[in-house]
Amino acid sequence: VPGGTGNRPCASGLQAGVDAARAIQAGEGRVYVAGGVESMTRAPFVMGKSAEAWGRSPAVFATTIGWRFTTPALAAAYPPYSMGETAENVAERHQLRRADQDAFAHESQRRRAAAQAAGHFADELLPVPVPQRKGEPVPFTTDAHPRPDTTFEQLAKLKPALKTGGSVTAGNSSGVIDGAAALLLVEGELMRTLGLRPLARVVGAAAAGVDPAVMGIGPNVTACLTGSIGRLPRQRQLPSREQTSASWGFCKRSRSIHLQPPPARCYIVSAVVIGGWLSLFLL
Repeated sequence: VPGGTGNRPCASGLQAGVDAARAIQAGEGRVYVAGGVESMTRAPFVMGKSAEAWGRSPAVFATTIGWRFTTPALAAAYPPYSMGETAENVAERHQLRRADQDAFAHESQRRRAAAQAAGHFADELLPVPVPQRKGEPVPFTTDAHPRPDTTFEQLAKLKPALKTGGSVTAGNSSGVIDGAAALLLVEGELMRTLGLRPLARVVGAAAAGVDPAVMGIGPNVTACLTGSIGRLPRQRQLPSREQTSASWGFCKRSRSIHLQPPPARCYIVSAVVIGGWLSLFLL
């Protein structure tokens, strides 16, 4: 069985699903398994080449988050902001209050806890056995990153993580996590022949970009998508932005999505709670 890998930072797994769907549409295959895996806790340090021939001072970069391997010319044109720094830029540009960001994070924790209690993640999470020095392995069955007991008062006490007077904290931004996810995509006619029941139908996909200094505002891809496939079905008109920081999720272009009551049977949970993964679940 052939396989391949791709790299679109936070959206690599989602892009794998898009590529698989397009391959099916093009007739290149009928069944694909697409997904992504991330182990941020195991992300290595990398060493760049020295700036001078036979130099003895190569730079070392951490690959857990943010940029690396930039050149002076590229950095001058596009400053190599880390994800947390772009969150601060969004908050400053859109004049977002720290209290609003903490409220966003607190609401995300509440919604994630409600979805967990309702059993909506039961069929999505695969237990992982953790070996023990003595005795049987212990099954790891629940995501460790969410903190359902978090209070707004606790969030308000946290210090800014990146700069003095900033608003991005460990409580209103995504943490360092490990995880993986996969989808089985099957061509429609074959699916019916096999008697499979689909969870969803891929209608189309699109990508758009913005100034990398404020990437968290989330580009409006709806226009790009409707331009190629026409009007989206009503039940699909919820964008899947990865809201890795509360400032991203609460910025003017997405505050109406997250802070209003979600549609029936739909939990919108930001990556502040679940980590840097797809932040929209249609249940």
